This record gives sequence, C-alpha cells and structure tokens, in this order.
Amino acid sequence: MDSTFRNSFYIGCTLAIFVGFWLVHLWSGPEQVQLHSENFLRQVEKRDILGAGNFIAADYHDDWGDDRALLLNRLRLVVGSLNSLTIKAGEPNVTLTPPDASWKAKIQINGSGSELASELNTRVNSLTTPFELHWRRKSWKPWDWDLVEIRNPSLQIPGT
Repeated sequence: MDSTFRNSFYIGCTLAIFVGFWLVHLWSGPEQVQLHSENFLRQVEKRDILGAGNFIAADYHDDWGDDRALLLNRLRLVVGSLNSLTIKAGEPNVTLTPPDASWKAKIQINGSGSELASELNTRVNSLTTPFELHWRRKSWKPWDWDLVEIRNPSLQIPGT
C-alpha cells in the first residue's frame, strides 16, 4: 500500500510541475500579448465591437487621431458595412519592454459587401510595413493587458 501511495504522490508532483511550467509559459508577457492581439483581431473579424472594445485602453490613441471612442465608432461603421471580413496576420513579432509590449505583423484582410470593402482590401493589403499593436500591462495579473496604440506609418486615412 505504501508503494501505491508513493507512486501516486510522485505522479501527482510530476503533473503539478508540468502544469506549473505550462502556466508560467502561458502567463509570460510575450505569450499574453500574442494571445491578446489574436483575440482582438478575432473580435474585429467577428464584428463584435463590444468584444474588441474590451481590449482597448481608456487612454488609447493612434497615428490617425483616434481615441478609444472614435476608434470604436470607426470600427462599427466599417465592419457594419461589410457582409464578411477575414483578417490574417503574418508572422508576428512580440517585443516586451515592461510594462509595455509591442506586437508587429503584416495584416491581410478580405472583406466583401460594399464599395468600401474593395477599397479597404486594396489599401490594407498593399501596405509593405507591418501593423504595430502597442499593449500596456494594467496590473500585477499576468493576463491584464490593454491596447494603447495601433500604428502603421504607411496607412493613410483620408480626413485625418
């Protein structure tokens, strides 16, 4: 009976160590920024503006003069005019400089349903520079990140 308990104890300890290493990896800054970026883009792709808004910081700003409210309004207008939207990110590069992090990747979109869709596809897909999503860690919690800025110097938006 001692042997069964001892074996079970060792198996339990080994399993706990593996789970611990997995959680350390999952909760690392670069991994969390990668997951948050993917989930943010997925929310935009699903046209879930409220879901996407949960990722955006209250003090958000970008190169085009958008704050959080204006970005959400623009997202609502653009994705609302599309019947379908697919967003694909190329090989992302995550850079961590605590408490901030940057996710950088070339983004390709495929939207349909309006004249805006073809213009959007052409404009975004022809960019040679990657998009940069800048994140800031909000608290001690490893999963608590907010999007504070989106950049792409090559993207020109009329009226900004």
